[in-house]
Amino acid sequence: MMMSFSSNALATSKTFHQALEALILQSKVPQDRNHHTLNVKDRSYTPQDGGYHPVEIRIERINQKWTICYITEFAYIGGDYPELAIELDFNIEHNYFEQMFSTPTCLDTPSVRSFYTLWESNFLSYLEQGAFDDIRVSA
Repeated sequence: MMMSFSSNALATSKTFHQALEALILQSKVPQDRNHHTLNVKDRSYTPQDGGYHPVEIRIERINQKWTICYITEFAYIGGDYPELAIELDFNIEHNYFEQMFSTPTCLDTPSVRSFYTLWESNFLSYLEQGAFDDIRVSA
């Protein structure tokens, strides 16, 4: 399966697209679906010890091209009663970026694009290093 991705406001890289495709191909999910949700986690991530934050990525096929709907990273918050909450949300479908405790911003803002480039580079490095030991794809 060769996945063709549509362009978006974040200018997600070809390397990122290839990584998503590889994760989908490695999964047991039927390849003929028109949408996939990828969840990548570091099982050792805890509120006490930290670790690599869980990430969820949603893609949908529209007119033979794949579109990234959102990329969301989670983190523990809450002191004595920690819970996972959205820390970063690149919502491509609705053209906004939101960071915990910040005001939403348009994706095409230079600071958001720059931050995304850094985030993507780190994410790809973590994947390559095997930092995520629980990778699930659903359709």
